[in-house]
Amino acid sequence: SHTYEEYKPHYMDLSTWSLSLVVESWVCSDCKTGKTYEQSSNQENCFLLNKISSGNDNLIEVQKKIQNFDQQEDQDLETSLALAAEVGSLLVQENEELKQELLSCKTENANLLTEICRLKTALKTAEDLEDVLKCSEKTVDI
Repeated sequence: SHTYEEYKPHYMDLSTWSLSLVVESWVCSDCKTGKTYEQSSNQENCFLLNKISSGNDNLIEVQKKIQNFDQQEDQDLETSLALAAEVGSLLVQENEELKQELLSCKTENANLLTEICRLKTALKTAEDLEDVLKCSEKTVDI
């Protein structure tokens, strides 16, 4: 059995937890402003996870757990790892939702491109008919 002191060098201090290596900048889903991770504090609700719709209660619960954990004097490795796992699960959930949203946007984009092509073809056909009518009017005038 290992003690906390043995794990302390590898201990993840959630109060200094940083995603800045992974996340350079992002748009806050609440205030719609561009931010970098360094600009957002741990206390803000401008968290990367804000977009989670179905798990919003879970997000708030995990945020409160992290804040409570940060304020505890006797922080232990197991609790820290459990919180990290919860955050990881929420990130995976958000990632899946974002993938679905991206797929939906790509599908809508493809449908719009198809409609644009259809409208361009219809416009070209109308222009060709207009040219034919102009030519036939000139022929009738002669």
